[in-house]
Amino acid sequence: MGSVSHLHTGGNRTLGTTTTDIRQMPDWRSFEGVHARLVPASRLGPSRRAVDYAWEIAPGVFEVLCVPDGGGFRYLSSEQLRGLAPGPLAELRAVARRNSAAVPVDSVELHNRRAGEYQQLSGSSPFVAAKILDPAAAGLLPGGSGAGPVLVEPAEPGAGEVALLAGMPSAYTLLVHRLRSLPEFVSAVDAMVTACRRSREVLPAPLSADLFLWRRGALHRITRVDAASGDILMDEPAELQNALADLAH
Repeated sequence: MGSVSHLHTGGNRTLGTTTTDIRQMPDWRSFEGVHARLVPASRLGPSRRAVDYAWEIAPGVFEVLCVPDGGGFRYLSSEQLRGLAPGPLAELRAVARRNSAAVPVDSVELHNRRAGEYQQLSGSSPFVAAKILDPAAAGLLPGGSGAGPVLVEPAEPGAGEVALLAGMPSAYTLLVHRLRSLPEFVSAVDAMVTACRRSREVLPAPLSADLFLWRRGALHRITRVDAASGDILMDEPAELQNALADLAH
């Protein structure tokens, strides 16, 4: 995929028999090639205005929409989305998330199996990390509709709401741990922080060295790298406190 500086920002652009000018599409819902992708703020860079619709889903992590372009993809520009009402735009975004949730993965590796096990999903698609945007469709939640392997077991009777610990070191990689107990959570955080820092330095399309909590459809950053010292610091948003409280019951 090209950089943001290569975005097409105006007029019509035909992809086969389909145009990416959403405003002129007779039925935008037939545009099934749209995907959601996660990118760091640094990737948006000086061309941020071309995709000023980009949603910051967590500190430093943005969601953008992509469309097929030849053998690859390119970002939809703000100009192409201008004029699309909030309702249809939200539906388009949901479709993009589901499409990213459905992309195949090349491997699912289990790590830290003795305590705080987590899975590492890797693939050749730059939309693998975006599976965390719709974990039910990606098969990451109990009863999810994803076509891929279900990576978590059914919730125990009386268990609290499902919460996932997630790491996205690269657009091509997703680390995920389901919160089950406080000791396992602490162990998973320790292992996943190390894995994310190392992976972000060597994998293509680096994304974030931080860890995030997925709960109730939103991502919350729970670790961050101190810019001055390089140390890992913990954030404690209310959602994390609530998730940990569920584990104590």
